[in-house]
Amino acid sequence: MRALAQITTLEALMLGEEQMLLSGNSGTALAQVTFLGTPGVAAGSDGSFGAVPVYCFCVALTPLGVALCGGANGFTTAAIAAGNSPNPSFSQTSAGPYSNSQTVNGGVGQISAQATVTPGATQHITWSVNPVQGAAGYAWYIGTTTGAANCSLVGITDIPIIVTPSLGTAGNQKANATGLSADHSTNATSFDGFTTQLINGGGYYQSLAGAKFTTDTHGGIIEIDAMFKSFWDNYRLWVDELWVGSKLANEITQIVLSGTSNPVYNIIMPNNNDGQGTVTAGALVTSYLNKFSMEGAKQTPIRLHPNMPSGWLFANLKHVPYPNANIPGVARVVTRQEYYSKEWPVIQRTYEYGVYADEVLQLYVPFGLGLIQDVA
Repeated sequence: MRALAQITTLEALMLGEEQMLLSGNSGTALAQVTFLGTPGVAAGSDGSFGAVPVYCFCVALTPLGVALCGGANGFTTAAIAAGNSPNPSFSQTSAGPYSNSQTVNGGVGQISAQATVTPGATQHITWSVNPVQGAAGYAWYIGTTTGAANCSLVGITDIPIIVTPSLGTAGNQKANATGLSADHSTNATSFDGFTTQLINGGGYYQSLAGAKFTTDTHGGIIEIDAMFKSFWDNYRLWVDELWVGSKLANEITQIVLSGTSNPVYNIIMPNNNDGQGTVTAGALVTSYLNKFSMEGAKQTPIRLHPNMPSGWLFANLKHVPYPNANIPGVARVVTRQEYYSKEWPVIQRTYEYGVYADEVLQLYVPFGLGLIQDVA
C-alpha cells in the first residue's frame, strides 16, 4: 500500500509538471486589468439591477489561477457557489521531519480600478477590459454600492468580456479579499513554461479580445492561416502541432464545416458484417492544412490537451528548422535530479514520504512557437 501511494503521488507530480511545462511563470507578472471605455448596456427584460449605479472590478488569472479556481478547461457557476474564488496565495507544507512551509502564489494578478455605469431598470451590462498577455481567465466582481468591499464575485470568463444581468451572490468572495491589491501571478521557484518563454522570446502572439475565429469561406480559419504565414515570412519555419482545449476543438470543427457552402466529407462503409446497420454521427477536425512550408501543403495535427485553457490555441514546434544550428533540439528538460521518492524516518504512527524532481525547461527556439488567446 505504501508503494502504491508513492506511485500515485508520482503521477500527481507529473501532472503538476505538465502544467508548469506548458505555462509556468517565474517572473513575468500579468498586467493590471484596465476597462475599455464606458461599459455597455442593452435593452431587455432580464436585468435586475434597477436604475442605480453598478460597480465592477476585474482581475486577470494565469492558467494556474484558473485551474485552482475549479478547472483548467473552463469554470462553472457551481464552482463559484462552492467558494472557489481566486486565491492570491496559499501555504504549502512539505513532508518529513524537516518539513517547512512556503507561500505559493495562486496565479492571480492585481485587481483593477473600479468601473461604473448606470443601466436601465431591466437592462443588462456588458463589461469589457483590455486583454492581458498571458491571461487564461478573468474574474469579475460586481455590486451596487461603491468600493471593493461591496462587490462580489459574479463570474470567471476565458475572454475579457462578461455580460451580467444581476449581482453576484457569493458574500464571502469580495473584491477586497486579502492579496488582490497586489500581483500574485508569478512564482520565483517555478521555471518558465513554453507559453511564457514564447511571449518573452519573440514567438507569435495574438489576442482575439473575445472575438471568435473567422472563416475564410473556403474551409479555413483566417487567424490560424495568419499565424502560419507569419512563421514562414519571418523565420522560414512551420509548426508541427496545434494544442487546444475542448471548447476550441469543437469551435474549429464548427467553423470549418460551416464555413463553406460545399463541405467535403469522407464516408467509410465497412466491408464486413460487423459494420452492417451502423452509422456513426458527428464530425471532428483533427488536422489543419498549412500552406506555408518547405514540404508543400502540410497537415498539422490538432490535439486536445487537458491543461490547455479553453480560450487558448498553442502552436508547438518539434523539429529544428535550420541545419547545423548547433542546438540539441527545440526544447528539452534538464534535470539536476530526476524523479525520486523519499520515505522519511518514522517518528509518529504515520508513514511520511515525498516524491520530488529538480529540473528546468530549456527552450532554444521560442520564436518558433505560437499562442492565440482570448478566443470566444
